[in-house]
Amino acid sequence: ASDNATYLKAAEQQAIGDSVKFSSLTPSYDTTFPDQIGPYWNGKFYSNSEFALLNSTEADNANWRAVLKQYGTSDQPRDSFSQGGYLAARVLTDTLLKLDPATIDRATVSTAIQGVKGFKSDMLCTPWYFTGPGGHNNANHQLRNVKLDANGKYVAAADCFETEDPALADILAGEKSDPSLLGS
Repeated sequence: ASDNATYLKAAEQQAIGDSVKFSSLTPSYDTTFPDQIGPYWNGKFYSNSEFALLNSTEADNANWRAVLKQYGTSDQPRDSFSQGGYLAARVLTDTLLKLDPATIDRATVSTAIQGVKGFKSDMLCTPWYFTGPGGHNNANHQLRNVKLDANGKYVAAADCFETEDPALADILAGEKSDPSLLGS
């Protein structure tokens, strides 16, 4: 995100933000980023958020925030990467809790993780699965975008939308042909 802040400072010096829309990938969606880039970008800057809005009050997102508040430190980022770590831990924990403790070993855990399908969270646009069509994973292909409002706060710019990527064609077709991937 610091590189993005540097680029935006240079663009601000040239007043490019007045005529060009600027957007960034997920690293800029961090609670500290608006202060890094300053008020010039209020109402002019967009970012991918990947998961729920950082300030969402939905159950899983609120739990992520509560876990960070209780066990984290103030210097640990409140960003999409942290949300992703929380979700990974939730997937693993939920999967392990379904196993018979007497049979847990590397093989049973690996098989269980690879078999995850239809994991639901209010932080995700669609249910998540581990291995999909073609033996590869890109289950999190519906995303959200945020923008800085006039007060320098991130707000929703676009709710869940499908990523326009031709490389997802086999994944989208596979999800249609195997609804169990999404828990249907």
